[in-house]
Amino acid sequence: MPVGLGFGISAPSLVSSTLVSMLAPYAEDLERLKEDSGKYLVGMTFNKRVPGVACDHCGYVQEVTIPISISRVEGIRGYGPGGSVTVICKKCNRSFPVNWDSLTIEIDMTWKNS
Repeated sequence: MPVGLGFGISAPSLVSSTLVSMLAPYAEDLERLKEDSGKYLVGMTFNKRVPGVACDHCGYVQEVTIPISISRVEGIRGYGPGGSVTVICKKCNRSFPVNWDSLTIEIDMTWKNS
């Protein structure tokens, strides 16, 4: 597999060949990456927008962003612990906690071959 395809390099040929040669030591077999791709998500944190969260103070319903951490991946499912984050209401400007239990998310790994 050309390294450029694995990293999605799209550049003029001189620049592309220079980048490809720089990245070559980090190239891995595409099939192995597909099989092991979930392990690269373990320990990562993603921001998730959650609609319909009501302020504890004024009741204003809004969308908030919470950090979701992935603690383990099994197949196409990612598992994360519960958590809590303090957000500020967009209407009354007071802070309130948003809590969530442990979670399971579906991982969609889409592979594009050029």
